[in-house]
Amino acid sequence: MTYYNLQVHSAYDLLNSTIKYTELFSKLKKDGQDSVVITDPTLYGAIKAHKIAKKFDVNLVHGLEIKLGYGISFLKFNILCKNTEMFYRLLEISTMIENKVEWSIEKLVEELKKSKEDFVIIVIDELRDSMEFSYLNDVLKGFDFYFGFNEKFDGSLYQYYNVVYTKPSFYLNNDQYQQVIVSRAIRDNAKLNITELTTTTGSKFVRSQEDFRNLLNVDNPLLKSMLEKALVKQAEVIDKCRYNLEFKGYHLPKYKYGKDEDVFQNFSSRDYLRYLVQKGAKEKLFGKDLYKYKKRYEYELKIIDEMGFNDYFLIVYDFVKYAKTNGILVGAGRGSAAGSLVCYLLNITEADPLEYNLLFERFLNKERISMPDIDIDFQDTRRDEVIKYVEEKYGEDKVAQIITFTTFQSKSAARESARILQFDDNALKFISSNISSTRTLKECYESSEPLRNFVNESTINRRWFSIALSLESLPKNPSVHAAGVVISDNNPLVKYAPLAESNMTKYLTQWTMDDVESVGLLKIDFLGIRYLTMVSSIVEQIKKENPEFDITKINYKDPKVYNLFAEGRTEGIFQFESSGMKEKLRLLKPTEFNDIVAMNALYRPGPMAQIETYIRRKHGEEKVNYPHPNLEKILKDTYGVIVYQEQIMLIAVNFAHMSLNEADNMRRAVSKKKKEDLEYYGRIFIEKV
Repeated sequence: MTYYNLQVHSAYDLLNSTIKYTELFSKLKKDGQDSVVITDPTLYGAIKAHKIAKKFDVNLVHGLEIKLGYGISFLKFNILCKNTEMFYRLLEISTMIENKVEWSIEKLVEELKKSKEDFVIIVIDELRDSMEFSYLNDVLKGFDFYFGFNEKFDGSLYQYYNVVYTKPSFYLNNDQYQQVIVSRAIRDNAKLNITELTTTTGSKFVRSQEDFRNLLNVDNPLLKSMLEKALVKQAEVIDKCRYNLEFKGYHLPKYKYGKDEDVFQNFSSRDYLRYLVQKGAKEKLFGKDLYKYKKRYEYELKIIDEMGFNDYFLIVYDFVKYAKTNGILVGAGRGSAAGSLVCYLLNITEADPLEYNLLFERFLNKERISMPDIDIDFQDTRRDEVIKYVEEKYGEDKVAQIITFTTFQSKSAARESARILQFDDNALKFISSNISSTRTLKECYESSEPLRNFVNESTINRRWFSIALSLESLPKNPSVHAAGVVISDNNPLVKYAPLAESNMTKYLTQWTMDDVESVGLLKIDFLGIRYLTMVSSIVEQIKKENPEFDITKINYKDPKVYNLFAEGRTEGIFQFESSGMKEKLRLLKPTEFNDIVAMNALYRPGPMAQIETYIRRKHGEEKVNYPHPNLEKILKDTYGVIVYQEQIMLIAVNFAHMSLNEADNMRRAVSKKKKEDLEYYGRIFIEKV
C-alpha cells in the first residue's frame, strides 16, 4: 500500500510554509509517492508546481484551502480537483475569495452543485461535537466528501464517519520546524528569543512511507483502527484525482474597432492591418527604395498572419496612437520589436529597421513559437492613463495587471531572520557588511572567513545561519509587476487564470508573468519611464519659444550633441549616466549616431571586453582585421567587432547557410549562455560551414 500527503502547503502560502517545489517533488519521487495534493489558500504557485511535478513525473492534485463562516466561527475545507474542469472552477472560486466575496458553507454548497462529480471535499478542521458531524453530514450530502482525521483527533467521535488521513505539511522534514516558526514571525513582525527556541522538530512535515507506517505504532486500539481506516482511504482519494492538465494554444484578444473606425468594421484584422501598414508606407517611405521596403513589409505581414498575431499588432497600434493623440510621450521603441518594419510603419517604433540593419526574425520566428513581445515606454506620470484606456476598451473582466513576488535574497534572508531573533545591532551590521545580495548564502560563507568564523563561534549563530539558508529564495510578498498587463480573448480572464484585487485595474492575476504566458495569455509591457517625463517637460518648455518644434524630427548629426557625449556630460540620459559609461564615452569620443548605439550595446557584461578594441579601431590606433573576407560586409560598421546579436545571425546565414529563423535560434542560445545549447549550435555551425 502507498500512502500520500494530502494536505501540503507550499512556499506560496506566503511565510506560512517553507516547502519549495523542487525539494518537495524530489523527496516524493525518491520515496515512491507518485501523487501529492497541494492545498494552499491561494493558487499563486499552481502553474509553477504543475511544471515541476511533470519533470518529476508526479501526479499533482490541485487543491484549495477555504475558510468558511460557520456559526460565529469558521471551518476549513479542502477542495481537490478530480479533473481539468474542476481546476478551471477553482480559478473562479479562488478569484471570488481573493476579491472578498463573503462565503459560508451553504454558499459553497450552492456554488458547487453543478460540479459535484468533479471534486472531492475534505473537512480538515477537527470537530469536537457530534452535532457538528450531523450538520456537515447533512449539508454535504450528495457530494464526494470526507472528514479529515489524524492521530491528534478524537477517534471516538470520528469512528462512524467517512474519514481520510490528512495532516498539514508546512515544512519538508521534521527537523525544519524552527524555520517555519521564524518565517511566520517575520510575517507577523513578532520578535523571537533564539535561546527559547528549544523545540527543533515538529509533526507537520511531508511524510515518507516509513513515517506513515510508524503512525500505526500506538497502543490505543480505537485510534489504531481509525488510523488504519483513514490511511487506506488516501489511495481512494488519489485514484479519483488523476488527470492530465495541459495548456494548448493562445487566448488572444480580438481588436475592437473605435468609433472613428466604423468604416473598417467589416474588414478582417488581417486586411485592416495591411491597410494601416500601406498607409504608413505612403507617409514614411517617401524617397526610399519602395520595392525593397514593400518586399520586407509583405514578408512580415505574411508571417504575422500565419502566426495569428494580426489583432495583437492592431491592439498595440491603437493604444500607442491613443497615447500620442493625447499628448503622452511614447518611447522610440526598444528590444527586438525595433526589427519590425510593420511596427515602424504603424508608428509603434520610430527607427527604420532597414536603415539600421535590424532583422525581423529576431522579433518573430516561426521556428520558435512564442508570443511577440513589444515593450512600450511611456512617460511615467501618465502611463496609467494608457492602461485604463485599454481596460475600458476591452472590459475590466478581460484586463489585469500581473502579480510578482518579492523573494528573500541572501542578505534579506540573513538580516531579517537575525532581526526577528533579536541579534544586537553590531551583529546585524556585521551580517549586512559580510553578505552580498549578488551571491548565495552558501557562496558568501565559502568566500568569507569572517563570516565562517561568526557562524561557527556559537550554537546560536549556527542555528541562525541554518534558518537563513532555508528562507533564501522563498517568495515573501505579492506585488504588482512594474509593467506587465494581460488581456484575454472574448472570455473573461478568470476562465484562464485566478485573479486578485488590484489598485489600478480592477484585477491582478494570481500568476506571474511567465505563468500567464505559459497558459496562452497575451502579456504586454507598459513601461513607465521617468526620463520620458523629463523629456516631455523639456519639449513643453521649448514649444513655448518654438511652437513648431517636433522631437521626432531632430537632427541626428548635430555636432554639439556628440560633443556633450564625448565630454561625458550625459546626466539624465537613460543608460548613459553611470560613471563607467561616461569614462568610456570620453575615450570613444563619438562622432555619429552609430557610435552611441554601439556603446550602448557594448556596455554590458560580456561585450564590455571589446570596448577598448572598438575605441582603438575607431581612432585608427589598431588595424581592423577580418578572420574571413566575407565578414567585412557584416562587421564593417563596428570595426570588425561583433557588437549586435543581429551580426551573429548574419554570420550564421552567410557562413553556415542557416535560414534567418535557424540563425535566430542560435542567437538565442548565445544570449542565454546555456552550455548544452551552445554546444549543440556550435556543432551545427561547424557541420554546415
